[in-house]
Parts: sequence; structure tokens; C-alpha cells
Amino acid sequence: MKITILAVGSEAQYQPTFDTAYQYLKKETASLSAELSYAICRPETTELFAALRQAMGQSEAVALLLSPEPAAVSTALRVICGGLERSVATDAALQKQLEARAARMGLTLGYEQLADFASFPSGATLLPNSQGLVQGYAIAARRQLLMALPALPGELSALYSSEVRPLLGKLAGLAASYGTVRVLELDQFSVPQEITRLNQSPHLKLTSRHQCGDYEIYIEATGATQAEADDYLQRAIGHMQQTFGIYLYCIGNRPLPQIVVDGLTRHGLTVATAEWGTDGLLQQQLSSVLGANGCYRASYNDTHIGQELEIPKRFLQVPDENAALIAGLLAQQSRRAGHTALGLGVYCQVSSGQLHVALADKNRIWNRKLSVAEIRRADTPQVAVWQALNVLRLYTAQYPKQLPGGIEHAELEKRAGIGSLFARGAYAKTANTSGKESKPSMEKKTRTKRPAVTEVSAEDVKGTNLIQRIKMKTLTKNDKIRIIALGLCVLVFLASAIYIINNKMQSIKNKNLSDELASLYDPDGTTDISVDGYPKEYIHGFEALYQRNPDIAGWVKIPDTKLDYAVVQAEDNDKYHRADIDGKYNDWGIPYVDFRVDQSKPSYNTVIYGHNMGDGTMFGYLQAYKKLSYYQQHPLISYNSVYRKDMYKIFAVVVCKADDPDFDYHNFIDSDNDAAKNEYIEKIMERSIIKTTVDVKASDRLLTLSTCDYSFRDPDTNKLIARLVIFSRALRDGESEAVNVNAATLNPNPLMPKQWYEYIKKQQDKKAAEELEKEQKAYIELWLTEEEIAAASNMTTAELYEKAQERAAQAERCMTAEELAEGLTPKQIKERIEYRKKLFTMLLTQDETDSNTASKKLALCQERLDVLQQEVTVNGEKVPLFNDTKLFASKWSQLQSRYELLAKQKDWKTYLSVTDVQDLNISGDTLKNTLTANQQKAQKYLTADQISQYNNWNDLSAAIAKAEATRKALEAEGLKAGLTQAEMDKMNLSDLQKAVDKAKNKAEIDKTIEAIKVLNPNATGSNGAALTDMTLDDLKALLSALQQERATLEAAAKAAGMTSDEIKKYPSNPALQQVVNEKQKAQRDALIKEILAIEGHPSESELQNKTLDELKAIKAQLTEQAAQRATLISDIKTLAAELGESVDEATLKSMTYDQLVAKKQELQDKKTAKDQETQRQADLAAIRALDPAAADSVQNSDAASVTSKLNEVRSIRANLEATAAGLGINAADYPINAALEQAIKEKQAAQSSSSDTPAGGNS
Repeated sequence: MKITILAVGSEAQYQPTFDTAYQYLKKETASLSAELSYAICRPETTELFAALRQAMGQSEAVALLLSPEPAAVSTALRVICGGLERSVATDAALQKQLEARAARMGLTLGYEQLADFASFPSGATLLPNSQGLVQGYAIAARRQLLMALPALPGELSALYSSEVRPLLGKLAGLAASYGTVRVLELDQFSVPQEITRLNQSPHLKLTSRHQCGDYEIYIEATGATQAEADDYLQRAIGHMQQTFGIYLYCIGNRPLPQIVVDGLTRHGLTVATAEWGTDGLLQQQLSSVLGANGCYRASYNDTHIGQELEIPKRFLQVPDENAALIAGLLAQQSRRAGHTALGLGVYCQVSSGQLHVALADKNRIWNRKLSVAEIRRADTPQVAVWQALNVLRLYTAQYPKQLPGGIEHAELEKRAGIGSLFARGAYAKTANTSGKESKPSMEKKTRTKRPAVTEVSAEDVKGTNLIQRIKMKTLTKNDKIRIIALGLCVLVFLASAIYIINNKMQSIKNKNLSDELASLYDPDGTTDISVDGYPKEYIHGFEALYQRNPDIAGWVKIPDTKLDYAVVQAEDNDKYHRADIDGKYNDWGIPYVDFRVDQSKPSYNTVIYGHNMGDGTMFGYLQAYKKLSYYQQHPLISYNSVYRKDMYKIFAVVVCKADDPDFDYHNFIDSDNDAAKNEYIEKIMERSIIKTTVDVKASDRLLTLSTCDYSFRDPDTNKLIARLVIFSRALRDGESEAVNVNAATLNPNPLMPKQWYEYIKKQQDKKAAEELEKEQKAYIELWLTEEEIAAASNMTTAELYEKAQERAAQAERCMTAEELAEGLTPKQIKERIEYRKKLFTMLLTQDETDSNTASKKLALCQERLDVLQQEVTVNGEKVPLFNDTKLFASKWSQLQSRYELLAKQKDWKTYLSVTDVQDLNISGDTLKNTLTANQQKAQKYLTADQISQYNNWNDLSAAIAKAEATRKALEAEGLKAGLTQAEMDKMNLSDLQKAVDKAKNKAEIDKTIEAIKVLNPNATGSNGAALTDMTLDDLKALLSALQQERATLEAAAKAAGMTSDEIKKYPSNPALQQVVNEKQKAQRDALIKEILAIEGHPSESELQNKTLDELKAIKAQLTEQAAQRATLISDIKTLAAELGESVDEATLKSMTYDQLVAKKQELQDKKTAKDQETQRQADLAAIRALDPAAADSVQNSDAASVTSKLNEVRSIRANLEATAAGLGINAADYPINAALEQAIKEKQAAQSSSSDTPAGGNS
């Protein structure tokens, strides 16, 4: 299969990303035998289209790797849609999610850019990317597959296993089936270990990715056929369901927050949360889910305590000690404060890894505890959120049934324990199975007289440290053990310190000696000193050292390292084994040449021994040659003997055994046999842990540095027998010191001594045994109590482990995975197991106990407890039917038949006495017979409606007794009325009542029946009962109904035109009804005909569906409309005549009513406009008569302005006329205002002049 990878985006910015993604796909598709090709395209339409067209012509699959650039996503989308002729589909909900995601990533994207990220070709399969912005999609056609995928490796790998791999597998024709499950990992199991275990199957391949313990597991199952692959997949999923239990929360790939929101929404539930210690993580993750607004109503945290949340202050002072109660109160208070159906409380402390989750509904509160392992301590807040959401998921999954366990709100508020019968029993004593705290007055007390001394109370000791308890003289047994252990630790510490200091001092002393010797050595031989006895064949430079010790043999040095020492040689190899150059005892010793080596000759192989000291000095430096890099840095050894100066090239590094007969390296000193030399060299080479490029010949001289090695010991004696040996050969004449160290490699399989293999195996076995014992001890401590372990001191670890396994198996049979995740102590687990065994014995058959899981058994127990402990009323008090004490004293064989009866017969309280049911001496079969007898008796004397009014046998039996007396009285009346006792015995009370009534009122009944048959010959009672089976009262009621029906029919007949005589011809109601129907039909037909003749009528088919009254109303309405039309047409004609317009009569008649109204309005508007213009002209003329200038100013104004101006001019005229009258001027002589105004001014001026002339001034 050929796959083309086209990376779309900026090459300069994203090439490393594209390369990584390509390498990932290459690795993942290797199992498909796929041939991959890879190219990078710019986000340019023409280039991408050409590349995509070419790829589709050459490959079965094409994958576009899209960089997170809007241009890359947009270009790819449009090229694909254009090339395949598909429209673009946009997911609006996804676009909103991506907008929020982009904001969290600090990105600002425009609306169109976000739309591109949320779009895909129509018909494509969406491959959702929950991490980033680039969403994947795939299009399959015939035998080809086109995919668009995010290029970022993290996002790509998240999509591959769950989405891409199945598509490629199908394309490749694999018989494979794919699935995904999601699991929360807790400390009780390891998801990776389970994946590893399942991957051992040749038919399964599992991969996973996770965040803080939330695992997505991708499963690929293969088989010979598709059906076989499907079967393997289902088996794997079934196995994981059984293994992970309630922590496998999804078969599919939906995240937990989404599942929770969907569950709440589905059931119409709302939730509020309160969290402490999670930094708002729960609120963030739940509110970010699409659709959460409808069910997630409120969120609180520890800052709301004292406001919306009420937590007692004493809890807040020591929150860790009250963690469970705080979580419960957070759940309870958040539910009340948020006014929601559910409240979810979370309390977690990261430092200790302790967390508590509580869920509250209106009835109960459930609390879960979890301890997070130290290695995962930083994830505690997220683990707390997963646990909280999972509890909420379990609630919604079981709703409306409640989760098992839990406590009531009042019980939480009183701090009265943990509630549930299951959990309560885990801590209860056998003698107290009621779940209630024992009263002190009921406890057996033993009093012992003591001296009157002041005692320190336990409360005083609580919280003190060891020093304080020593002063208080209140040491516990554990305190004494701690003091002894502390003393031993001090002694060991002092001894160790003395040893270390002494060792250090010796190391310093030896280093000083080495420095001193180095000062005596003259490697260049420039010192001119004379030493008595200094051999003439010795080279210069060793004189001072010879003077110090004539055993001086040379100087060895590895350039650029600290290995730089004098070398001696004695008559044997023991002299300097633990002695320095002066012959004094020294653990460090001094490097020495094997006494058999002839340095003057010289020997073929010069062997030098040196100690491997713990401080790394002497030949301890040689240990670094086990690393290839060290050899590559230091491939040469300088050894100047007293006879010559030589440089050696290292050609082998060997780890071997001392005195190994197969490799006696230190005894191969001299040989004249080249074949023996070559064999020796070959043995060295095959044992070397490094393959060097240095060649070795038989003619070369060798230098061997040998030191102790601690990598293995004798597997039998445990003695140190390992040696590290560095082999080198002398530089040849004219040879360069250069070594091609870069070509050197580690030997993947060097030959090692058999003791090495045995020792390694023994060490591995020992380590495995130690690890096994360590695991077993940890396992033992996980399941067995301290008392059990202490009491079993004579047992081996293996025996205790076997016992712990038995306890674990019991726990698995008795406890759910959720309970095992609560972090219970071994003691609590043991108590709970013991309690559950009693519970199962009490409520389950042996087969049910053996064959069901703990969850199933507890569910069965809860179902049976719900029945056996249902609430009953005894002496006015509500109590459980069976209390815990009575139940625990019973076995299922005693309870089973009773349970089956109560479960099946939900109304048993109506027919059985509670006291009888509680009496286990009365068998279940006896109770069943009693119930049946009581039912029959009740049915004999009471009706079903009467029986339903009672909910307990006491009240019902009283009613039966009363009814029995009534029956006896009825039977007496029945005998008098002619009924036989045998007939009456077969009747219940109701039937008897009817029979007696019928017998007593036979004549009246017959008369009533006859009257009924006149009105309706086929009349029957309710449910088709015959008239003869009806009571007198029922017959009278039926007759009355028929008579009312008759009256209604007669009224209808008269309305249809029938006379009283005609009505009498039809005495029965059905006959009269038929005639009335015929009359009304004739009326309807005539009426429809009349309506159809009226203009504007509805269609005939519409009229056929109308009642007679509706038809009459339609006719009246149409008639009224016709009159209105006529009026409108008349008005239109009148208006048209007034306007001088002509109208066509036929046109008017063809117009609808609304059109006529509009036409009239049109003409009315014209007439109004005409009248207004006429009035305007009249007003203008009036203005002009008074004030021509004013008339000109409003000549082109509208009518209102002209009228306003006329009023203004007339007002001026009135004022002028009034003034003129006062002056004696006749206003009529001056029709124009201006002329009148001038006359007034002249008159006023004349009068003013006359009044100014003196008296007598004129004659």
C-alpha cells in the first residue's frame, strides 16, 4: 500500500514539525507494509492542487499534515472541496469550542478563520482533535482514502490510534477490529501492566495515552476472519471491564466531563460543586463542556466558607482530621446554596495525597476516600477531580435508583458514623449488629484500685513529641523501641565515621607519597647525579628513585589522566602486594612488575599489577576503560622501564577471572612460538569489551596492566576473583602515536569467564528473590493486620504471602473495586470481609455467593435488604421490618421464602400482620397461605375500590368484619326476596348487593327496562352489561340519560321544521335521530346552494365540512358583506361624480371587498384634497382683499399655512377696526388693512397737533 504524506504550511517555520510527524507515521504504518513518500507544500492553492492530484493518481492513501496556520487549513479545505466538487460544512458548536480553546491558548482569530478550523467537506468523516485547533477529517472513495490531519506530533499521535489506524487497516484489507476504552487508574491496579499483559496475545495490539491517570486505551484485534477479530475485541473489552470495574467509564472515546454532563442533562438533574485544595480545577473542567450551562448551576470553593457554605470552625482548625466530614458538608452546603438536585464536594491535600469526595442528593450523602501514591502526589488535584466526576457518573448511570451505601443528612450533621449497612458492618462488633453506638451504661466495667497519684491523661499526651514524653515519664512501648534503635544508630554512625576518617587519612598519606616519588623521577634524564651502585645499563632519570629503593623498575603513565606512578619489581609478587616503596605496610601498595618479567631482554609480555582502591587511585583509574568514550580519549600508555622508554597502544580491555585455566593471561610472559602468541592474542581479542582498530602481531611487545575488579565474585565462595586487564602493544619503529579511536566500538558479546555468568545469574536470582520477598512483604502489609503478622512470627514470608493472597481473594469476593480503592487499612478490610461473609450467609444462597462478583452480590443484598428492612409502623413508630440484630441471627434458608413473598406481593401489608411476618417461627409457606386466605376473604366482603383504601391488615380486617355483618344482613334480605343460600355464597358483596336489590325491586326494574327499550331498543349498561344485570339505580340513571337525549332530539327536530305529530311517529331515539339527520341534511344542502349563490363564498368542498349552524353563520356573514359591498359601490359612484371621474360598473363588481374599500379611500382622499384646495383659494382671496402683500407671501403654501395666515390677517383687521371706531373713522371706507392703518395714523397725528396749540392763540 502506497501512502503519500503532503505537509501543508510554512516550510521555514514548520519543517522540523513536519519531519517529526512523518517519522512517526512511518514507524506506525510499518506493520501495514506501507510505502511512504513525503513532500512539503506551501499553503498556495495552485501548488497544493497539483501536488494533491499527482498524489491521488499514485497512492491508495493521501494524508495532508496541516500546520496550525489559518492559511494552511483554509487552502487545504478549499482545494479538497473544489477538487472533489463538495460543499463546505461548518459545525457551529465546534466553532464555539475552538473559539474558547484559542482564547485559552492566547490566540486571536477572526470569525472566518475560526469557521475554517471548524469546517470540513460535506460527507467527510470528522476526526476530532480535542487538544488543538486543527481538526482531522477523512474521505473514503472506492479503494482510496484522503485524510487531513494535524501536523503537531502530539495531536497527530492522539488521533492515530483511535481514528487513523482503523481507516488504514480497513484500506489495507486487514481482518481487524478496533475499539477504544477509557479508564481511570488508581493505586489498586496498573493500567500499563494490564496493557502489557494483553499485548502478549498475538491477536491484540494495545496502545494508550493518558493524563494524570486518565487513560485512553486503543485496541486493535486481528484474526483469520473479521468475525474472529470482532470476537477477540469483545473479549478484550470484557476482560478490561471485569478488571477495572467502575473505573472503566467509557467504551468509546468520550471524555469523562462530557459523559457526566450528558447524564445530568438526560435525567434533568442539576448540580453545584464546592472544592477545597484543587484550585478550581473541577469548575474549570466541568464548565468547559458544551451543554454544561443547562445542568451546572453553581460552583463554590473554600473562600465561600462562612458565607454560602457553613463549616464548623472546629473542623477548619484541623481540616485533615475532619476531611471526610468537610467533604460531606461541602456537598450538602453547595447543594443547598445552589438550589440544585445534587451537590458535589471535594477536599484534597496535595502534601499528603489524601482526598475525599462527597456527593449529596435530597436524601443521602456518599463519601469516597482515596490515597494518592507519593510518586503521583503532584497529580492529587486532578485525581480528585476524576474521582469526583466518576462518582457523579455512577450516580447518573444508576438514576433513578440510588447508589448503595451513603448516609442521611441528619446523620452527617450529628457526626453519627458513616451510615450504610455495608460500611457500618465493616467496623461493627459481632455482638452489636444494629449499627448503633453502644451506651456506656451497657458496657461491662472493671475497676482496679490504684495509688492516689496524679496521672497524665491520654488527652495530655496526644500531640506531644518524644522529648516531651520523656520529661512527662509517659514513654510508650514504641517510644522505648525507638530510643534503643536510636542508640544503635549512633554507635553504627560513630564506627562508620572512624573507618571513613581513617581511610581518608591513608588515602591522603598515599597521595603525598606518590607526589614525593614523582618529584624524584626525572623523565627527561637531565639531572646529573651520581648514585653508588646505579646500574650502567639503566637509563638516566631513575637515579633518585634507585637511591630510595633499588627495586625501582620503571614509571607508568596514561597521558592526560591521574594514573602516573612509580613501578617496582621484586624477587616475588608478594613483597609489594601491601607495601609501599619503602617496604612499609600500605593497603594501597605500589604498582609492581611480575617477578618473572625480564625487562632488560625485554620479555614478550610485561605484566604490571596494581590495586583498585575505593578512592579511585592507583589502578582504580583503569575502571574507566569500561566506557568506550574513556578509551577514545586515552588510547595510549606510557611505560618507561629502567632500560628503555616506550609508548603503547591499547588494543583490548578484558574482564576475566584470576587464575583462569582457559585464559591464564598473567602467566604468558615469554614465548618464542609465534603460533602460541597469535593464539594468546586471539583469546585477548575475543574477551575484549571494546573492539579497537589497533592491530597486533606476534612480533609486537605487550604491556599488560592488571587490577582487581568487583563486577563479579566466585558464585560458591563469594570471594573476589574478577580482574580488569588493559592490554597494549609497543609502538613499532616509525609508527605514529595516532589511533583511529572513532572507529572503535563496544563488543556486544565478549567472552566472559563461566563464573561471571554463574555469578550474574546468582545475583539476578538473588535480586529477584529479594524483590519478590520485598513485594511479598509489601503485599502482606497491604492485606494482613499488624496483629496477624506479629502472631505469625514462626511463619515464613512465603507462608504469610500465601495467607495474604487468601485475604486478597476473600476481599475480591466480598468487596467492590471502588471499596478497595478507598485506602482501607488491613484491619478495616478484615473486619469488612468478616462482616460481608455474615451478610452473604444471611442474604444469599451458596451458589449466588460462589458464582457472582462482589458488586453483583452486594446489589442482590441491597435488593433483599430493601425488602426485608422496608419501613413498617409498629405501635405508631416507624421501624425496619427486620432490624440488623434479627437479620444477623438468621440464615438465607429462613429468609428466602419470606423475601420472595414480600418482593412479589408488594401489598403484603394489606393482607398480613407485621407481627406475623416478623415472626421467623412462622414459615414463608404459612404466610403465603395466610395471605391468600385473607385476600379471598377481603374480596368476598369488599370491592376492589374499598380494599384499595387500606394499607395495613389491622384496618382491613376491621373493615372485613364490618362488611361481614353487612353481608349477613343482605343474605337475610335475599332469602326473603327469593334467593337461595347457594346462589348467594357464589357472589361477592357487590354482586350480592345487586342480586338482593334486583329481587326486591323486580316490578319497578321491569317497568324501567320497558321504558328504556322504548327509547332505545338496543340499550345496554356500562361495558355492555345487559339491562337485566343492572341495579335499579343504574337503570334509572340510564333512563334519565335517554330522556335527556330525547328532549335534545325533539328540539333539534322542531328546529328542522318537524311538527309534534311528526315527532311522535318516531318514539325511539335512534329513529328520531335518523329523521333529524335527514332533515338537517336537506337544510344543509339548501343552505350551501344559497351560499354558493352569494358573491365571495368559500369553496363547496369547504362548505361540506361545516355544521348547519356554521353554514348559517357563513350565510349571514356573506349577506352582510354583500350589503356592505353595495354600499361601497354606491359611495364610490357618488365620490366619482363629485370629482368628475367616471367608473365602470362591471369593474366595480369584479373587485374584492378589500379592493372596494381601497378604491373608496382613494376617491375620498382625492375629494379631501380637492376640498382643501378650494378652501385654500377662498382663504387666499380673503387674505388678498385685506392684505395683498400677505396673500403673495403664502401664494404657494399649503392649506394649513394659508388658513393660519388668514387668521393672522383677520386678527390684525379686528384690532385696526376697533382703533378706527375709537377715532371716529369708518372702517368700511378702507377695505385694505394698510389703508385703514394709514388713516388711523393720520387721525392720531391730527389730534396730537390740535392738543399742542395754546388757548386763544387763534381768532
